[in-house]
Amino acid sequence: MASVSWTDYLYLAVGGTLSNAGISGQTFPMVLRSAMSMKWMLLLVKGNLWLIPNTNPQLFFAVLRGLGQFGIITRARIALEPVQKRVSWTHMFYDKYSKFSRDQKHLISINGLDYLEGSLFDHAK
Repeated sequence: MASVSWTDYLYLAVGGTLSNAGISGQTFPMVLRSAMSMKWMLLLVKGNLWLIPNTNPQLFFAVLRGLGQFGIITRARIALEPVQKRVSWTHMFYDKYSKFSRDQKHLISINGLDYLEGSLFDHAK
């Protein structure tokens, strides 16, 4: 079992990714990683507090994407799914941004990918 969505930056703890939305190349067909969390322990100045959406919705959703301004997430319960047995990784290179952008939009629209990312390098310099 693994997290439904991983962030592209793996040097943050789970709490750090939740308070930073958890955006990645996996979030386009689903939702942000932070939206898949069910409850978490929040470290506040006055002590620890377990948060779930229906007990304190304002604080729960403020902590999501709050960049640590409302407390530090020290424990979290997140959604899990079975891990795929096999993956395929394809690199595609472009010389025109318009083609790159068009193909990324197409790949997102066909609903067949679990992960998509892109990079742009300026080799003219």
